[in-house]
Amino acid sequence: MSQQLMQTGEPYFYLGDEIGCLLVHGFTATPKEMAYLVKYLAKQGHTVLGVRLAGHSMQPKHMARKKYNDWLLSVENGYKLLKPLCKKIVVIGISMGGALTLTFSSFNDVDGVISMDAPYRLSTSPIYDKFRLPFIKFLSLFHPYLEKGPSNWYHPERLSERISYDVNPTASAAELIKLLQILRIQIPKIQAPTLIIHSIDDDYVVPENAELIFNALTTEDKELFYIEEASHVITEDSDFEILFPKIEEFIDKISEK
Repeated sequence: MSQQLMQTGEPYFYLGDEIGCLLVHGFTATPKEMAYLVKYLAKQGHTVLGVRLAGHSMQPKHMARKKYNDWLLSVENGYKLLKPLCKKIVVIGISMGGALTLTFSSFNDVDGVISMDAPYRLSTSPIYDKFRLPFIKFLSLFHPYLEKGPSNWYHPERLSERISYDVNPTASAAELIKLLQILRIQIPKIQAPTLIIHSIDDDYVVPENAELIFNALTTEDKELFYIEEASHVITEDSDFEILFPKIEEFIDKISEK
């Protein structure tokens, strides 16, 4: 029997110019998390693909079966779809999607990287972070799902349109920790121009993560940009008139090189 996707959980694709934009959503979310940005970039004339990460847009149990390598493969599949169509590719991710795009870009030839509200580690303490993985693995044996906390959005009318799982699969949280371990090793290898965007008001992935990512980058072409009055999911809850032109400005610079 086929596994049915959640409503509006399908990937997005718009065929445009030879600048390809590969958009990657976050943990437990769906491609719809990037819908506003997808449509904005498509209106600018770009070729845009919003991928669906493995195990997402279905049921939490499907996500719990996936590994971080499966999520990276989802990004790779999107990249391979765009490669024959585009001369340049910019990968753009939010939250875990940002961590995935950064990690993917350390292994692959991309022309630009945009990471939004991405975690560098799940704890501000490296020592605590070291013991989190075995604890989460143990916890997953007894509590396969963890309830999500309340959402503090600046645009609550958009929150009602959000599509995501209502719980966090515990096994998937362990995979996220593994992904971030790889990210911290690989991030100095990124050579492409990189834009790090973070909400200064993000209380889910605190802004310190943006500074850690920025400082770990060795590429000279890097920029750190903060946005105000926005929650963690800035692609749905922020001032788009500030965020989206900033992203397009970065893409324009890439297209001119």
